[in-house]
Amino acid sequence: MTKIDKHGKDLFAFAFSYKSDNGTLTNKPLIQINQLITEQDINEHDGVKLFCMGLMGGFRNILAHNSAEVPPKTCLSIISTCDLVLDIMESGSILNKRVCIWKKVESPSKIIKREK
Repeated sequence: MTKIDKHGKDLFAFAFSYKSDNGTLTNKPLIQINQLITEQDINEHDGVKLFCMGLMGGFRNILAHNSAEVPPKTCLSIISTCDLVLDIMESGSILNKRVCIWKKVESPSKIIKREK
């Protein structure tokens, strides 16, 4: 997405970096998830940047350079976290309108009892 010749956490640090002067962006980030105007915007942007850097340094590098087996639950958690990060990078702020379908489902144990 950024066409930067950097990898891992350095890539995210560079891609999310910006400069501002008295609330005005003087150097926009390559990946910008919100307007970077309010303190909330800045906190969210910086938090996502640090989160991405942590994913690269704390999970990706360790797993890529180690032959240890990772439990399935940990794998699912990492995949879910990566999905969240990709969604934020594609759709912007977590405060943006998101599509969420809530449907009440019954417990499998209740369904089995009814069928007996």
